[in-house]
Amino acid sequence: MAMDLSTVGITMHRRGDVLRIRGTVGEFRGSRQIKTTQIDVIRDPDEESLFRLVVLDLEQSAYSKPFVVPEQLMERLSALVQVASTQPTIEDLKARLRTWMQIWSGSTKQHTFSYFDLASVPEHKQMALTVARSREGDAWPTNRRDQNNRVMHVLLDCIDEFLADRALVTKDGNKSMYEIQLGRSAGQAIVVDDEN
Repeated sequence: MAMDLSTVGITMHRRGDVLRIRGTVGEFRGSRQIKTTQIDVIRDPDEESLFRLVVLDLEQSAYSKPFVVPEQLMERLSALVQVASTQPTIEDLKARLRTWMQIWSGSTKQHTFSYFDLASVPEHKQMALTVARSREGDAWPTNRRDQNNRVMHVLLDCIDEFLADRALVTKDGNKSMYEIQLGRSAGQAIVVDDEN
């Protein structure tokens, strides 16, 4: 006698269905769990989703029997690994901002800039977004305002480090205008004679 699982709230999907699962990732007794809030069958999946499913299918069959990965698939896999391994870090972002400050002071002949000048560059925002996402991990907010706040804090953390390294000096009390000190003398050097 077959039981109708839909009466108890269980939906059985056909093998090969592509599902989109929404929920939260948690941990219980050292194991990761997904508490699902919504499951949808994707009727028209994009190419990237299908590619990931092919990779998962190959991974499962790899444990059951030996196989040869096709050349074209291997190229795409190595490209994905390369992109994943070259995600920008906070150090990459600081190097990018330092280069931008040098270009800014050289091309505009100004040694001051505002936070908004720095944050309005799309590459800075994108790198800061990637760094913020990697910091937050699974706790990345869905609210756009919170995401923008996280990006702003990453950029401000970089500016604070530049202030601590004396690569920048604050020009106003609100910490929104900065003077670039890169390549400029930060002051007189004091030489101590140890021979006496």
